[in-house]
Amino acid sequence: KTRTKEWTIHDSRGNFNVAPVAIAERNGHVYWTEVQDDNIGDLDIATGQIHRYLAQTAGQSMHGIGVDSNGKVWTTGQIGTVARLNAEIKEFTEWRPSGGLGNYYTLTIDKKDRVWAVSTARQILSMWDPKTEKWTTLKPPNNIRRIVIDSKGMIWLCEYFANGVLMLDPETQKMTEYKLPLKYGNPYEVSADGSDNIWLENAAYQSFVKFDPRTKKFTYFPYPEINSHTPKVEFDAEGTTMWSDLPAGVGQPRLTGFKPRGNVPRS
Repeated sequence: KTRTKEWTIHDSRGNFNVAPVAIAERNGHVYWTEVQDDNIGDLDIATGQIHRYLAQTAGQSMHGIGVDSNGKVWTTGQIGTVARLNAEIKEFTEWRPSGGLGNYYTLTIDKKDRVWAVSTARQILSMWDPKTEKWTTLKPPNNIRRIVIDSKGMIWLCEYFANGVLMLDPETQKMTEYKLPLKYGNPYEVSADGSDNIWLENAAYQSFVKFDPRTKKFTYFPYPEINSHTPKVEFDAEGTTMWSDLPAGVGQPRLTGFKPRGNVPRS
């Protein structure tokens, strides 16, 4: 108990679950999106003080979140919205990058502060360019669930309904698709480790799947418990341990660490 802290998000309507979903940490603050309440939350870790900022559009089911190099907080709405919050002046800016047609689920921000937002419908991938301050929409071959950027700047997208993983070169906008060897896998989550191997969550086969971009080889690693699913995984700063909430869906979820290379010394 002394190693953990817990904060309660109080809502003015009483005992109401605002459903915080995605979080991002930067400059001593933790930001989150609220699926049920259209707020971006802001926790000052040092003081424990919480602020919540109400978005311009109601009922958007906020989901993805990211923070750019200037400290601006970006979120996705599943009704076709992408928003940016300047927490210092409490100002929201909101866009509908593809004319409101997208169902934006997650986003990521690259080293050039370009924002990449993916839709689970209509085969939409939208990119915000801070130089031009405009959105560009690309059309991947299939709908996308989640997105990650590796250390080389390559963008990886998991095709949840097409059993594949897609690599996008952001400079040339060339897309390369790799299909999983076992059909009907439909990866939910995508992540990159410290060696730029790509990891896919594959509940259909109760496994994490590693894809090596150099050899184009897929390797399946079974979950420690069956009937599990984890919608989100993260690698630590060293890129050696993958953390998840396995076995989500079976009793009480637990924080689970997986070391693909075992207990290896630091290089």
